Amino acid sequence: MRARLILFVAVIWLMLVAGVVNARFGLVRDARLFDGAPPAKAHRLRLAELWSGRYQAEVERRLERWWGLRGFAIRTDNTVNLALFKETRPTATVVVGRDGWLFHAEDTSFLNRTDDCVACDQLAARLGQVQRRLLASGRLVLPVLTAAKTTTERGQVPARWRRFAGEPRSDRAITQRMLDALARESVLFVDGRAIALERRSRTGQPVFPREARHWGSSPACEVFRAAIDQAARTLGLPLGPADVPACDGSLPSRNSPHDLGHLLNIWGGARNRADAAPPARTPLRHDLRPVVVGSSFMWDFAYLLAQTSFGGDGRFYYYDDAVFDISAGDITGKVDPTDPAWRDWTQSRNLYLVELYEAYLPSPAFGLFLDQLDAAFQSQALVP
Repeated sequence: MRARLILFVAVIWLMLVAGVVNARFGLVRDARLFDGAPPAKAHRLRLAELWSGRYQAEVERRLERWWGLRGFAIRTDNTVNLALFKETRPTATVVVGRDGWLFHAEDTSFLNRTDDCVACDQLAARLGQVQRRLLASGRLVLPVLTAAKTTTERGQVPARWRRFAGEPRSDRAITQRMLDALARESVLFVDGRAIALERRSRTGQPVFPREARHWGSSPACEVFRAAIDQAARTLGLPLGPADVPACDGSLPSRNSPHDLGHLLNIWGGARNRADAAPPARTPLRHDLRPVVVGSSFMWDFAYLLAQTSFGGDGRFYYYDDAVFDISAGDITGKVDPTDPAWRDWTQSRNLYLVELYEAYLPSPAFGLFLDQLDAAFQSQALVP
């Protein structure tokens, strides 16, 4: 027993020294990590804090960040933990479900919410107000409700990650409350959640890939087509079959099917790769002029717009922050409501597809866009 203990201590010290040497001389390239957490603010070392333990904690934190084999150690630890216990670190943003299915912690938290979405009523009223005002001038703000992975793939969420044995309270108190509020305010919207669930039931195929946070390209396409059909009918602009791509699964997706697996930082994980963007078609018609505003779920909308007869000159305002230009196929800047060029281009649109991601309700994924739109059309400066 003593020999084993001595061997264990020797191995630990050998690893510690090897990491320090590698940090100093860079003999081996450390394993790459996805590290979304920003480094903590450095705390000044004070010997006076030695007795409280603060000094030791700060030294340990600095060593962990600087140690030259940190990536190898973290990947190995995560791989062993996942293989033996089917779990991730307590601080991880990824939850392991049944049969290796992965979920984002935001979505499992949404599944277990117990609050009433009172603010959903105000959000629906605001959407109705803006929608009616712009419709009077031939423009449409069209909300698109998108589903969380824990909604369509609920059967893969294990009991230990579910507060409710049956229907979760969030179905009624959050999502259904938002739907009821939209109906009460007579808001035209696209229920992408219902479309996704219907497709799941009809085809028996998952809406989300096993290791992905975001939906697959085919479900996204069905919701996209429903949104364009709704917009065309509302604005009185008949579209032909060739105007919008078919939802046959051949179109690429901007979101990787392995993005959650990539977050796990394990050995042997699939590459976090998204399909290459298709070249944008030259717009053949200019009577439908869209802009998309929302979360990363809407990257597929941007890719699909590129393949329509009208969306090649469109844009995607990612979280109402980064500007993705569809014709350029790249991010070209940031949203700046004070810029006259932004105002002119945004006011030239007649279709605003704004996303409501159910796991974020009542916070809309389009941020302050409604306020910015109001200010632009009223020729006023936006007051935060």
